[in-house]
Amino acid sequence: MRLSRHFTKKQHKQIAKFQTKMKEWLTQIGAIQDESSDWILLPTIAGTLRISFGENEISLVSIFGRFDTPILAKNKGIQCNPYSGKWNHHYTRDEWEQYGSDKILSFFQQDLETWLID
Repeated sequence: MRLSRHFTKKQHKQIAKFQTKMKEWLTQIGAIQDESSDWILLPTIAGTLRISFGENEISLVSIFGRFDTPILAKNKGIQCNPYSGKWNHHYTRDEWEQYGSDKILSFFQQDLETWLID
């Protein structure tokens, strides 16, 4: 991960720890690392969901998601962009401080669990 100048070393450590936890959970539920990119690929009832992570000066943590088949995702009731398949989640510094990394991880898990293949 490239260090953003917008965050302290402590925040960078927190972000890295969060991303590690997220990747471990995604692996447990069947995701695999795409060998040719930073994307993590997760099979869902709406096709493959590509997941990556990032941050910027506003969002301490961003989880970028993109369904490969946006029409199928839309037909399954997923609130993603119906054209690009984008399904992003952004968490600000204030949210991070208010909820903590474990709660933010659980927010994302709750949003995603509906779409997982049993």
